[in-house]
This record gives sequence, structure tokens and C-alpha cells, in this order.
Amino acid sequence: MKPLLELATRPRRDALLIACAVLLAYANALGGPFQFDDYTVIVDAGPVHSLADWWADLGHGLRPLLKLSYWLDHTIGFGAAGFHGTNVLIHLANALLVRGFAEFAARRWLPQCDERTQARAALLSALIFALHPANTEAVSYISARSVSLMSLLLLLALAADRLRSDFWSLTLALLAYLAALAVKEPAVTLAPTLWLLARFGLGRSEASRWRALPFWLLPIGLALWLLPRSNYEDFLLGSLGARSIADNLLSQIAAVFDLLKLALLLRAPNLDPPLIEVHRWSLRLAMQLVTMLALLLAAFALRRTRPWLAFGAGWFVLQLLPTNSLLPRNDLVNDRQLYFAGIGLWLIVGLECAARGWLAERGRNGAMTTLAMFALCGSLAVLTHLRNRDYCSEIALWRVTALASPDKARPWNNLGYALQLEGCRQAAIQAYDRALAADPQHLRARHNREALLAAMPGSQAEAPAPRCREP
Repeated sequence: MKPLLELATRPRRDALLIACAVLLAYANALGGPFQFDDYTVIVDAGPVHSLADWWADLGHGLRPLLKLSYWLDHTIGFGAAGFHGTNVLIHLANALLVRGFAEFAARRWLPQCDERTQARAALLSALIFALHPANTEAVSYISARSVSLMSLLLLLALAADRLRSDFWSLTLALLAYLAALAVKEPAVTLAPTLWLLARFGLGRSEASRWRALPFWLLPIGLALWLLPRSNYEDFLLGSLGARSIADNLLSQIAAVFDLLKLALLLRAPNLDPPLIEVHRWSLRLAMQLVTMLALLLAAFALRRTRPWLAFGAGWFVLQLLPTNSLLPRNDLVNDRQLYFAGIGLWLIVGLECAARGWLAERGRNGAMTTLAMFALCGSLAVLTHLRNRDYCSEIALWRVTALASPDKARPWNNLGYALQLEGCRQAAIQAYDRALAADPQHLRARHNREALLAAMPGSQAEAPAPRCREP
């Protein structure tokens, strides 16, 4: 009886541990201000401030459910802190769902392990997801909620789909999927994700695969209905005008490799990574592609003995296809793209540790494993907490971004504008100069610099910089 009670209370203890970890790691993010795109999509956006404007925008605007979530936060009236609080709660819900999904996978793929070990594997995967500093952009950057909220709805759809094989579970899954599509377009990966789950024994049986058909038809029908009636056509045409598809494919090799480095903590989080467009092959690019293909082939070769390797790799690649393949985007890569795609990688870590016997709960090895888990998760929590300090002000965020991407004009221009708003005119001019040195054709930096100089008294342009408020 006692072991049964212990197993019954374990999910609650794990949930409490995950909640405490998330709240401690992200506590210092709650006081951050609005940043960068937040002003365009939230502060200065009519549909976010008025339900009537949101309703009027519904017929032709983009991402209506995301805007509705912003409207709710705006209506509650806690300012930026309220938006941050909602983002943290969404992230916590995602971490709990990742734990449930990981435990479901562990029970299917690790029958040789006892239930305690399977639960520890799931907890480890969930804690890495909850605390990895790569996910700070999707949580601490308010307007990146599109990724975390989309992920929440997709995970809910997957959970509903595996509840029961009846009409109501299918309906719940489809409603969650429709809501995810109304938050962010890359949610279209749910249909092939269901195929991937079925292929690796985590989905429905052969006889029930007809259930996947509505998940394929829903985005197709929605696209055919929306394209002539909304701004999605302009959105797609604008994306295609960013660069050629051939150049984009070459550039995305370096972009995906950059995300892998971020996942492995080989680079720090960066709001504007220093990647540039690639127009031709190079030895470095070829080596990056060979490395990634070798990892994929190795995972595929072990699919029978270690299915979580191939599944996790397939999940990672599949979730990046909408943003990091054919369709060009203004930004080659953003840290937040790892948020949902990285779940496959964290699943690999947890299950591989369990399969190797590193998560045994008893004996000396069990104590060492527990200590190692706490050390890993504690280190990730500290890195996340430190990264959130960069979001405490616009100056702090753009200063660290400009230093990490010194050859890109946009971070220096944004730093200059943030300094200008704080009255640090000389420092702002220096930042604008760095932006123009990186890109002489950067019109916004040139306009900002000229407007600032025109507003300054003639003698002040050469005067010492005023003392600036420290971020």
C-alpha cells in the first residue's frame, strides 16, 4: 500500500518542484519593461486595447487569439508586470505538460526501468525545459508569447488526442489545434507530429490513424479560407521578398547549427544573433551540414534499440521546418525557435540518462545521480536568472546584444535609441555611429542620429556625456 501511495503523490511533488523552479528562475523577469516589438504589437496596437477593435481586426488581422490574450492582460491592468506574469504561468503549464509527455514516452520505451526511474527521467526532461536559458526569450520577452502560447495549445492537443479514442477527445484536440493556429502559423506541424508519434509507438494504432486526417485538412481549409480575406497573403509575400529560397536554404544550415549550439550552451542567449545571409558554399558551412547529418544518421541507426534518439531528432527537425527551411524570414534565426523544437532534445537527455542507469533512486549511484541532477538544474536556473537581468531595461538588453553581435547595425541603433530616451545623448550618438559603421545604409540609425543632433544645442554636441542612469 505504501509504494502505491508514494507513486500517487509523486506527480504532485514533481509538479510542486517544477513550479518552484520556474518561479525562482523567472522571479526577476516580472519587473521588466516592454521591449522592442512589444511596442508595435502591444503598447501601440489598437486591437490589444479595445475588444471592439479586436473584433474589427478579426476578419483580416493576423494571430487573433494571441491578440486576445494581450487584450486580457491589458484589461486586467497590471502593466508590463501582468504580461510577464502571464508568460511565466504559460511556461509553467508547458513544463508540466512536458513532464507528462516525457513520462508517457518513458513508460513506452523503457519498460525495463521501474516506475520511479521513469518518473525521474520525465522530471529531468521537464526541468531542463523549464530552466534552460535558451527559453528566456520565449518567456521574458513579452511579444514572444506567440511561441510559448502556441506550444501550450499544441501540447494540450497532443494530450487530448491520447486520452481516449472517442469523439470528444478528438474534438478537444482539434479545438486546441485550431486555437494554436490562431496564435502562430508554425502550429501546422501538429499533423506530421501525430504521424511521428504513431511511427514511434506513441500515437494511435494503424486502425485509428483516420483520426489524423482532420489535423491535415484543418490547416489546409483554414488557409484557403483566410488567404483571400486577411493580411496573410501580404505576410507571405513579404517573407518571400526577404531573400531567395536558395540563399535561405544555405543560410538556414548555419541558423539551425546555431540553435544546436544554443541548446548545448555553446553560445549565450542573444536577441539578435550575429548571423548573416549565406550566398555560396564554404568549408565551414559544409562541416556544419555534415555534423548535423551525422547526428541524424546516428540517431536513425539506433531507432530500434534507442527509439527516443530518432524521435527526439525527428521532433527537433520537424518543428523547425516552418521557420528554418524554405520560407524566408527577416531574421534568419531567433532563440525562441528552440522553445518547442527543443522538447525533443530534452526528452533525449532524460530518457538516455534513465536507460544508462544514471537515474537509479537507491544506493550510492542514486545519491550521486540526485546530486548531479540538482547541480545541472541549479546551473541552468542560475544562467536563466542572470539572463533575465538583461531584460530589466532596454539599455541593458540592447547593450549586451550589441556587444554579442558587434557587426550588426540593428542592436547598436536600438541601444542608441534607448540611451536617447534616457537622456544619454553622447552615448546615443556613439551607438548610432557604431550602427552606421556596421551598415552605412541603415536609414533608421542615420535618421535617429541626425534628429538627435538637430535637437541638441550646438555646443552640446561636443560636450561631455551626462551621467546616465545605470540599468
